[in-house]
Amino acid sequence: MTTPGVCATTISISCSTVRVTTSTAFVRDNVKGQAKLSYTDKVTFLRLLEMQRNSMLMFTSCGWFFDDIHRLEPVQIMKYAARAMQICQEICDIDLEPEFKQRLECAPCPDPNMTNGREVYEALVQPGRTDLSRVGAHVALTQAFQKRVEPKVDIFCYTMHLDQCRRLEAGAQVLITSRAIIESKITLQQYDIELAVFYLGDHHIFGAVRGAQSPKAFTTLCVQLQAAFKRGDTNEVIRLLNTTFDGKSYSLSHLFRDQQRKILDQLLGHTHGEIAESLRHIYDHNYAILKMARNLEMPLSDDLAAAPTFVLNHDILQELRAETVDLQRLRDLVEETKAFNVQVDSQRLSYEVSQRIGVWMKQLSEEPNNIVLLDQIVETIECVEQLVEDLDLHEAQNIFFKQSKMYHQGHEGTGRDRRGPGPTLAGTLPAVGRPFGTGHLVARRFVCLDNVVPAF
Repeated sequence: MTTPGVCATTISISCSTVRVTTSTAFVRDNVKGQAKLSYTDKVTFLRLLEMQRNSMLMFTSCGWFFDDIHRLEPVQIMKYAARAMQICQEICDIDLEPEFKQRLECAPCPDPNMTNGREVYEALVQPGRTDLSRVGAHVALTQAFQKRVEPKVDIFCYTMHLDQCRRLEAGAQVLITSRAIIESKITLQQYDIELAVFYLGDHHIFGAVRGAQSPKAFTTLCVQLQAAFKRGDTNEVIRLLNTTFDGKSYSLSHLFRDQQRKILDQLLGHTHGEIAESLRHIYDHNYAILKMARNLEMPLSDDLAAAPTFVLNHDILQELRAETVDLQRLRDLVEETKAFNVQVDSQRLSYEVSQRIGVWMKQLSEEPNNIVLLDQIVETIECVEQLVEDLDLHEAQNIFFKQSKMYHQGHEGTGRDRRGPGPTLAGTLPAVGRPFGTGHLVARRFVCLDNVVPAF
């Protein structure tokens, strides 16, 4: 098959050295005759390699192992296939997707909302397809929620340079117009665009992207948009966005998922603050009567229980995130939680504890004589385990395993007491092992009463 746009230069790739490098360096170091390749040929060459890479990734074994096509693994390999087909269509003008979706109809799906693989593909794969226009829209929409427009933005494997950028504000409303160049760090493909973003407040935002026009046409458009915006003519701004950008518009739903969540958290931040303040006010001003109700074993209704549930969960998490954890306050909060029979956010609490204990264990491995820190680790685990039994301590266990092994090897054949002299981490491993040993096989293999025993 002859690929349009590729010159007749013979391309030979040397695979003698495999290393992480930039696409430019890869072409320079591994492609013979690369000096004869034009910029367009290099881009086409790298895009063909990217198509081949995704064609191989779509055969990742885990995606073919399960008979449930809407699982994460099959969906992921369909994303690889979609990317390969997208590049094939852009370079070779061959659209493989219709036949691909037709074949997917033969794959049944157990999900009651999707009957076959085609519906899974259209619901979970197609909406995530990305091209340079969508990358430009993502960056442009994000800029509306920032106070300062960045002239250069790196987003995943893309770089975007903004030029002639103008930002206007009127109350909550924002208008941004700019020209930009988007470049893929993988394929080196560049795309000159013009963009406009109109933000009306809350989650109401409209973005439009088009290929770069003449400087005069862009200047005329900017003048029209800015004049309508300054007049407060919202309808005219939206009309111009729809007509001059050929109806190719974007909204918050077109942002990449991580940024969507970040912006929604930002938008809801004030609301979260108001809710937190209200619930804490209810808890503080009704603490005595709520406590009396619990002492009399009277169950709290859901609306009354909401205040202590929120406040105690919030305060425990804040205490675990603090630079210095106040163990006495943590114990008091745990006791209050038990007294009010509060529903604990087990998943979040387990995560915060595992993160904090992991950091402390790393510090302890570097300061083995820090008995105060060791006691803090043990007491924190024992305290929180009253609320969450199944803590995720795998990272701390790995450090514990390593230190236990080093201690055992250091005392093997010496005839000395394995606990060793002095207050060191090795000498006190049984103490830190007990909380790890609750439901954890790794620690139980190392801790037996007050001796460290070999597990190998």
